[in-house]
Amino acid sequence: MNQKLIVSCVSVGLREHGHNISFSPFAALTIIETVKRNLGESVECYLFDMAMLGIEEVIRKLEAVHTQALMLSVPVSGYWPMGVRLCEWATNRNIRVLAGGYHFGIEGSPIPRIAAEKRKINVCYGDGHITAPAFLGHLLDPHKVKLENVPNLFFWNGTAVQKTLSSILPLELRRYPTPSLELHDPREYWKLLPKTSLHQSGKDSIDGIPIGRTLVGPEVLAGCTYRTSRLKQGRQACEYCTITSMFAGVSGECFWHRMRELYHYTLSIPWSGNQGIRVYQTNDDLGSNRAFVNKVWQTRPEWFREAMKSSAKLGQRVYAWHILSKDLAKMLHEIGVRWIYMGADGKQGFTPHHSNNHPLVRTLENCRTYGLSLHLGFVIGLQGQGWNDIYEWLKFRHWLAKNYHDVISSMNGWVHVVAPGSPGWEILAQRDQSFLNTDCGDEPDFLEKVRGSFFRNCTNLHTGGLSSEQVRSKLYELSSEFELEEGMKSNAVRSFMLDP
Repeated sequence: MNQKLIVSCVSVGLREHGHNISFSPFAALTIIETVKRNLGESVECYLFDMAMLGIEEVIRKLEAVHTQALMLSVPVSGYWPMGVRLCEWATNRNIRVLAGGYHFGIEGSPIPRIAAEKRKINVCYGDGHITAPAFLGHLLDPHKVKLENVPNLFFWNGTAVQKTLSSILPLELRRYPTPSLELHDPREYWKLLPKTSLHQSGKDSIDGIPIGRTLVGPEVLAGCTYRTSRLKQGRQACEYCTITSMFAGVSGECFWHRMRELYHYTLSIPWSGNQGIRVYQTNDDLGSNRAFVNKVWQTRPEWFREAMKSSAKLGQRVYAWHILSKDLAKMLHEIGVRWIYMGADGKQGFTPHHSNNHPLVRTLENCRTYGLSLHLGFVIGLQGQGWNDIYEWLKFRHWLAKNYHDVISSMNGWVHVVAPGSPGWEILAQRDQSFLNTDCGDEPDFLEKVRGSFFRNCTNLHTGGLSSEQVRSKLYELSSEFELEEGMKSNAVRSFMLDP
């Protein structure tokens, strides 16, 4: 093929369903930039974000650029039905499809094999950094690159699904994406910051510098030490958690090397708005992993110290499952962390009854001491819960808001979604196996039916003659009671993955 191969990558998603839309789709961006870097002038690349555009506009743009190869990034299972629609659009036009993302990367899941068989497409079940360039290399020259030699792939060979060998690019070798503005312009996301709850909370600044720019942080950790330790003890991890990857991490020096790439990329983009920068570290274990944070703290470079003295201060938002020591809180503050997201339930010791030894109370005290702001999320509709249990959590939420309003930036209530890869999925599988042989894309409301089965079989919510629809409606009504935005209940409905 002498002409360029026109490659479009779509990040599949829903807009305004509880997700922060002030930063770009990092997974899709990383893969499309990796493709461009590896294949150079032989490809013409485009990136479309469905959460920003909506599916109809995405299809219009795919047609406008005359897409020849379509890559789909599916970050959560609830979005796959929309991906199926794009698969149908592409196959009707003889456009080759490569689907990937978290939905297909759940360790041990049959989902990627089933999707490849049912949709007659190519599905990446592992590391897209390696698979995407190799797959497109096959399209460019099928004789040079055989499809069966493309790593991490399930593909339909005409009569059956075939699986290729797995291959992983180590975290240390993953570059931070710094695409041209023609491929991706993050300023379209930065303009949306004023609409976010964190901005409206009044806690959206770093050391007095208002935040005006947001990016997703580099891939520096995989897996979760809490999950690992719980499984080693023969216990269940957090019921709603969908982490399944094995734990891995980079060195402190590597962390700062990636952060410097991010920082200089941000400064290279013309911007006249607020100068503060917030980095969303989506690595699941960063905030509570004392050993890793200590490595990062010990290796703080001079460029970072200078950045923290400038108007373009670099703040980080991290996940944590608790912060029980003051030295960890201090180190987090000194490596630039100012915002923390934490599940307020689901872990050992997290009960709706406050005490000085409660892990969340101890965490809040440490965060208060070192100027860390917490965003707390509550999940309702968990295994064994009844309505009185949820009311107890509401009482606890009100106590937290009263006593730690200076520390808590926002609170959210989420109605439990039983997603593949989570302990909740495994719990339900023991009682209702009717939904297991699926790729979750046959019908848009599949996961809604799954959690309806979970509520009936694994909770105590179907009381007093309540129907499934009444249980669902009551849960959403109560979930809004957990909201805390500017000290008032929000009108927004939080609905991770699904329509509210």
